[in-house]
Amino acid sequence: MSFGENEVIRFVIETLTVAAALLVLASTRGKARKKISTPHADVEVALQQMASSELLPKSAWSLTTSSTVRPHVAVAVDTKSAFRYYGVRRRCEIISLKLSDWTPDWWPQNLHTLEITDEMAPPPLRCIAHLKVTGRLTWIVPFLQSYTGVVGKLTATIDTPWDLELPIPAGLQELRVVSKYFSEGHVALPCNDSIRSATFKNVFTDMRMPVNIIDLELFSCLITCPLDLGPLESLRTCKILQTKYHHTCECSLFFFPQGLEQLSFSSDTMESLPGNLGQLPTRLKALIIADECFDATLYELPQELEVLDLRLCEAFSTELGRLPTTLRKLMLPPSYRKALDGGPSQQLLMHRSYDQRLKIPFGLSLEYYGSR
Repeated sequence: MSFGENEVIRFVIETLTVAAALLVLASTRGKARKKISTPHADVEVALQQMASSELLPKSAWSLTTSSTVRPHVAVAVDTKSAFRYYGVRRRCEIISLKLSDWTPDWWPQNLHTLEITDEMAPPPLRCIAHLKVTGRLTWIVPFLQSYTGVVGKLTATIDTPWDLELPIPAGLQELRVVSKYFSEGHVALPCNDSIRSATFKNVFTDMRMPVNIIDLELFSCLITCPLDLGPLESLRTCKILQTKYHHTCECSLFFFPQGLEQLSFSSDTMESLPGNLGQLPTRLKALIIADECFDATLYELPQELEVLDLRLCEAFSTELGRLPTTLRKLMLPPSYRKALDGGPSQQLLMHRSYDQRLKIPFGLSLEYYGSR
């Protein structure tokens, strides 16, 4: 047999081997966690050769031929079900663990979320992506004070009225504080510059906010005095939702930093937003108001405003005035009947009963809702 014929035969064999490897790879697609069994050892060799010759990415080969990866699971454990914890850990990789009235003597090394609903000693974990604690501050405070690891996100749900300072774990980026008793929780936070996102629910707003916060949400909180967020120069998104207002002053309740870009308001069915929202930030890009009783004047809309959503303000009929030239989307409620001075460039949403003449620029998406 000549040298050329040997080369041809060799080429055919290599081609068939590669084809067989690709068929096996296709058959195991979506089953990357499963190791290729012993009968396919020759295929593993072919895959290795393909990876070394860059015909197949090494990452794809490693996914296909690596040892079995256990499925990820979430486990809830208490004293009565502790035996289940030890059985699950042998078969699965526990990434979410909820503990109640029980403390394990073995901790998952790749734990992502830990939820604790009863008093216990801090876990021997150097890092927890999301820590959830629920209960009385009498054990939550010492627990957080004694935990020496890093926490990315902390959710604290307090089930009793409280007025204590909440310790902040090292490295905390996101904070969520919930009081189960409406308006009976006074949040006290130590001076902190690591928190970037915070949500407060059912608490008083007379608190010291994290100085470098970017995203803030106040849900069902109680505002009894002007909310001055002006010093928070890093704040970009602010949501004030389902909030209660107990105040006597006629001045504005809100003071926002000029760099704020997104602002959302909503109120519950029992109480409307105050009539004076104050001066809106000059760099505001999106303003969303969801209050069926709101009909206050929006003084001097910011010149960089891009989205104005008032479609849930069922009583709003006050003239908007000159609309910013930067406005892209405008959504109006059925009650609005005034002529528009200017308009959005991309989308205009209004009720079918609107009877004023419109100047429609090229490319505008005009959408109607409701019936005449």
